[in-house]
Amino acid sequence: MYREDTRHYRYFSSQDAAADRLVHREEERRLGDERANPRSTDPDYLTLRQRRRIFERWLSAIGQTSHVLDVGGRVQPYRSLLAAPSLYVGIDPILEGLVSVVAVGESLPFTARSFDLVFCTQVLSYVRDATAVI
Repeated sequence: MYREDTRHYRYFSSQDAAADRLVHREEERRLGDERANPRSTDPDYLTLRQRRRIFERWLSAIGQTSHVLDVGGRVQPYRSLLAAPSLYVGIDPILEGLVSVVAVGESLPFTARSFDLVFCTQVLSYVRDATAVI
């Protein structure tokens, strides 16, 4: 299987690919934690800190959710703010990081009302049709 890496292309046997995916999942969790809890030296510190505060207030106001969709959910930085939903699905066009379903926001492979909550952060600038995603 070929896997796109930001630096180069690499070939993995299926066994190597599974091991590599586990390593990358841990890296993506770390990136998600850094995004949710940015250091003051992060150039996006003020934006990320405020976004987390907004999500914390918003999530406490809406209460428990059981089915969550994270569009562009490669690193899922705000997943830890939720009280253990029974289903958390991260989608992205590329199977990497914490993605559980390969899909694009413009054409979701789920029936209407499948989710109680949808996250879509820092994604719209990368899609072809933002209106369709929303």
